[in-house]
Order: sequence, then structure tokens, then C-alpha cells
Amino acid sequence: MSAPYRNEMKAARMLDELHAEYFIPMHYVLVQRGACKRRQLVPAVSNLLFVHATDERMTYLKGKVPVMQYKMLKGHTADGKVEKNEKIVVRDEEMEAFIRVCKEELEKLQFLRPEEVNLEKGTKVRVIGGPFDGIEGTFVKVKGSRSRKLVICIDNFISVATEVAPEMIEVLG
Repeated sequence: MSAPYRNEMKAARMLDELHAEYFIPMHYVLVQRGACKRRQLVPAVSNLLFVHATDERMTYLKGKVPVMQYKMLKGHTADGKVEKNEKIVVRDEEMEAFIRVCKEELEKLQFLRPEEVNLEKGTKVRVIGGPFDGIEGTFVKVKGSRSRKLVICIDNFISVATEVAPEMIEVLG
């Protein structure tokens, strides 16, 4: 879902009141107010939140939380013409892996748009052991980074990259 004008935290409070399950990717930034600097936990991607609900429940929640909008992807026909916009729906397995990575490594995360990483050049891997045990993703070189990173991608929409020790990686088929 989208919460335009940086209303993701306002939407989160409303969803809490409705006992809805949601997730907002967060990270720390250094904020300076006058001479004082401090770390503050803020949404990593502005206007973005994930809500776990059925279509019927989502319609209900959207009516109760007016700051939320559906996040849409343009659908294309076989000849490349834009057909219609489609609501983005994330599979549970993808979301669970994404959330596990986001919650574990707040300091080292890097959020990427699909055009910022070429997953075709990467190697499909599974993490063995540690906090990311069992998570599958792509091991790839990320621009601006010296080492290769594990990238977890959600449907060509958003990706999160984090460092994983090479000895904890099993290459898949």
C-alpha cells in the first residue's frame, strides 16, 4: 500500500487500532536538530507499507484508513502496450523472507529499486545457518558496494540487500 505525503506512520497507528497486520521497512538515520545529533528510526522507503489481508478485509481497511492507497504496477500486453494497472500482491513466502531480513539487520540494509540491481547476473543461493537460515535470494554485486550481497526481491517492485558471509551460502541449481 501507499500512504502519500509520508503518512505511513499515521496509517500504521490507524491499522493498529483496527488490529490489522502490517509491516513498514525501517532504518536508522542521523538527524541533526540544532547542535544535537541523534539516530532516529524512520521508514526506509517513503510512502510504503505492506498490509497482510484478504481482498475483502483490505477493502474494509482501506475504507477505514483514508490515507492508504493501493500500490499499482502497469500491466502489459504481449506486444508491450500498457493494458491496465494491477494491484501489487506479494506472496506470503516472499514477504516473510523480506521481513526477516529487514528486522534483523537495520544497520546494514540497502533498499533498491528494480532498475538498481541486475538479478540476472547474480547467483541463486540459500542461506545456511545464522539469522537468515533458509532464506533464498540472489547473491550479486551491488553498485557502490565492495562485496557481493544477498538480495531479496519482491516481484520486481522493491529489493533489500544485506551482507552474508560466503561460507553461509549454498548455491542453488
